Amino acid sequence: LECIQEAKVAYVAGTSFYSDGGGLNTMRLNFSYETLEKNEEGVKRLAEFFKKQLAK
Repeated sequence: LECIQEAKVAYVAGTSFYSDGGGLNTMRLNFSYETLEKNEEGVKRLAEFFKKQLAK
């Protein structure tokens, strides 16, 4: 997911939160620190990024 940096959204790979090696297709987003507006903008950026990736 290195290319996701172009979306300028911070994330942590989901595998960091599984002790059994799971979470390969997951990511963790922190939504408690930022404002609602910033969280909404971040989700929009991620959605656009994934739409572009899926269209390839």
